[in-house]
Amino acid sequence: MLAAFVMQFSGAGPVQLAVRDIAEKLSVSPHQWIRAADRLVEAGFLLAKVVPQSRGRPARSYEISPSLTLTKEVANCSVVNRKIIRRLLSFRNILESESGVWISPKEVGGRVGYKIPPVRGGKGRLSVSNRLLLAVLVLHANELGTVRDVSMLKLRKMTGIDEVNLKPRLRRLVRMGFIRRLVPGVSRSIFAGAKVSTTYFLNFNHPQLVPTADATAVLVICENRGSRKESLTSAAPLVVLNFLEHLKDEALDLLYLRLAEYVAYMLGQYWHELGRSRSELESALLDRVSADFQRPVGDAADGLHISESDWSIVLDHFCWLALERAKSIKSRLGYWIAAEISVSNVELIPSPYKKGVQATTILLKHAPLPSVRCLAIWDVREGFCTPYKEEADMPVEIRWDLGLSTDLSQGRQKLRFF
Repeated sequence: MLAAFVMQFSGAGPVQLAVRDIAEKLSVSPHQWIRAADRLVEAGFLLAKVVPQSRGRPARSYEISPSLTLTKEVANCSVVNRKIIRRLLSFRNILESESGVWISPKEVGGRVGYKIPPVRGGKGRLSVSNRLLLAVLVLHANELGTVRDVSMLKLRKMTGIDEVNLKPRLRRLVRMGFIRRLVPGVSRSIFAGAKVSTTYFLNFNHPQLVPTADATAVLVICENRGSRKESLTSAAPLVVLNFLEHLKDEALDLLYLRLAEYVAYMLGQYWHELGRSRSELESALLDRVSADFQRPVGDAADGLHISESDWSIVLDHFCWLALERAKSIKSRLGYWIAAEISVSNVELIPSPYKKGVQATTILLKHAPLPSVRCLAIWDVREGFCTPYKEEADMPVEIRWDLGLSTDLSQGRQKLRFF
């Protein structure tokens, strides 16, 4: 009901109409509107004011709460983001489904419309608050669904959801496949500004959100690469090994995320240059790395105090890791596809390591092959390649293994929030 009210009256100021007129504009019965309006006012989504009348009973005016600032910024989104937000705020039913698997209204017990509420804890409609929270995340996402630099405080202010309820709602969006994965924010002296917000990877391929024509292309390369720590310490100088030894797990998670961002940057901006002039590439990448990290010094360095000369060696190693990974990925993709990915923005999703196997998951705007929007390259199976017409065609268990979705049912993934 809130979604319908926002789409109908956003920007109109206080709405003072008869109950019957409001209900007609929202395509519901007067009784449904009265019942829903009382709940929305109580929850703080709508503001109600009694307006005295010269004759008869006093009337009420309704106004969208100022905390719902979402519609003021939607115009600046990309086309795909606007489509998703409009769908979230206007479709009567956005169905929940485990990890993005399509379900029909019949599968939720025929609970369509407003007369019968959805089953709590099971398959049903996405709640108003969860729709709004997801819409705010989409508002701040890039065209591939990655959300950066949005604090929990900002989410609370834009949605009106309190601190106690925000984390469970985010977990639910993860479990239902609307959020692929998140990397918790941290407060550590080695990162620029010391504080880094949580990064969210939204699923812009979720069948409840995006039509097929706007779906994101997915490439996955599965390789034998040893443990996660080994991928960082490969050919590392002693200075780097000593530095990494003192990093906490939360800081390591964010370090892997930063390296994935650098690899995506090199693939998207320097596709043709990879493997050529190394010095120019290192110079361009070092500027980004230096802006994201700061040399830890003094008592607040979390035991990571390091000299300027040693710090330079650490940053150079980060650049080397990103460049080598980008060149390796280009080589593997070039074996299977002839398409270039430099014409598109690129995102790499941090994927889990399992038994020495790493899945490198790449999101693109353009399909790598005709009629194939999802391609899995299994180097661990002697170069076996599996094409999928759509990501939804891939089994849920495989999407969990490849990092396209997060499996919370096994309790392996702890969601921490900064």
